[in-house]
Amino acid sequence: MRALLRTALLALALGLAIGPAITMAQPADGEGEQGADEQGAESPDESRATSFRAVTGPEAEDVPGGTLLIAAYGVLWVLIFGYVLRLGRLEARTRADVTRLERGLAEGSGGGASDEG
Repeated sequence: MRALLRTALLALALGLAIGPAITMAQPADGEGEQGADEQGAESPDESRATSFRAVTGPEAEDVPGGTLLIAAYGVLWVLIFGYVLRLGRLEARTRADVTRLERGLAEGSGGGASDEG
């Protein structure tokens, strides 16, 4: 059960972490493969043009901040939830150990006092 829970949490964390990265890696608006087809095959000499080519706009990275923020909060809440569950199980195990030790002391002290006297 514990191994299954760890595997599920790891899969969830990886899915949340890798999902936005895959989305960002894909070309948007048909860029990429189609651009090379429209220009045709250029030789290395043609690719080093001596004429001015206007740039259509700044080439900036478009990182989806909202998606990354939600993913980060999701991972954080899953980790906190897992930690609280682990603390609860440890506390229950400790409580059971204390109860067992108290019973052992109660049973041992009654018989031990009569043997010594």
